[in-house]
Amino acid sequence: MEWDLFVSHASEDKEDIVKPLVEELESYGLKVWYDEFELKIGDSLSESIDKGIIHSKNGLIIISKSFLNKNWTDYELKSFIMKETEQCGNILPIWHNVTKADVMNRSLFLADKFALSSDIGIELLAIKILQKIRPDILSSYALKRAFKKACTEEQSEIKEINIKDLDDGKIVHKSLSNYILASSFLISQIFSDVWNLDFKDFIENLAKDWDYNREFFIWNVIANSYLMFIRNNKIPFDDIKKKKNIFNDLVRLSLGDTEPNYLDKDEYNVLMQIYMANYDYIKQFNLYHP
Repeated sequence: MEWDLFVSHASEDKEDIVKPLVEELESYGLKVWYDEFELKIGDSLSESIDKGIIHSKNGLIIISKSFLNKNWTDYELKSFIMKETEQCGNILPIWHNVTKADVMNRSLFLADKFALSSDIGIELLAIKILQKIRPDILSSYALKRAFKKACTEEQSEIKEINIKDLDDGKIVHKSLSNYILASSFLISQIFSDVWNLDFKDFIENLAKDWDYNREFFIWNVIANSYLMFIRNNKIPFDDIKKKKNIFNDLVRLSLGDTEPNYLDKDEYNVLMQIYMANYDYIKQFNLYHP
């Protein structure tokens, strides 16, 4: 098994910050190596920690006075410094009730790294960690919603959905720009006969994205590609099944699925060429660079 994050901490900080933060991260679907969840009676501590570090992409270091006073934490820290040096992961420090002077007295390397402070609270700490190592979890709610609908229309594909990736999420933007709202209304109208998601639901999904500009950009590429493919191939206005197939494969394409699921291979290749050409063409005007 591979984990997204290994958590290095002092046991004295477990109840205060470590356990609540791990539980918050896991609620988003992050895979976290944390000794309370991963160690079992009889396990070798050093072997289990080695396994956790080797198979974790990133290391979260909870730096507190208790952490700085322990010697065994050096082993975990040095292991992750080696991984980061080899570009195999990131070290993400959190300062918990310590000052820069406290950290410098123990490690100049850690003192020089940008760190988050536990003062900002568990929820915001989790968001900032996710933004660094798994931004995909905090984005593309409308795309994931459309992907889920496409999968449920074809029973054989349901097993491929990662349900945690399709959670509804939380509203993080209380308002959106007027141009976003106007364009989103147009997008919802373009797909009104192939996707049962109204304008209100669409903008609520955008408001859940920390980087909603990226999803807005992608939806514009999808809409342009959809209209161009229908026009170029003279798809009849009332051929709803065909239009749904085009839409569903575009959504899958935008999420990285490079194989056709609804169109035949030749049609899909043409659709993919249109999508990529629109993506590059729109981006070159510097409106937004995802």
